Amino acid sequence: MTLLLFYLGLTLIVVGYAWLLAEAFRDSMFWGLVVLVPPLSLVYGLWSIRQHWRPTGLMLLGLGLMFGMMPAFGY
Repeated sequence: MTLLLFYLGLTLIVVGYAWLLAEAFRDSMFWGLVVLVPPLSLVYGLWSIRQHWRPTGLMLLGLGLMFGMMPAFGY
């Protein structure tokens, strides 16, 4: 069960990242290139939270699930 939740979190991160990447390229070429670096995608998502709260929320929910499962794996 914990492995299932871990992979669910990973899936949410990937879907949110792809969605945010598409939105960033829709805004401008510069932001699209910035979001190609995964840690900076959260910076962009939080920077423009009013416009892109859904993909950013998916990514944060996925991170919460993944890091929430770490104690179950013994880390």
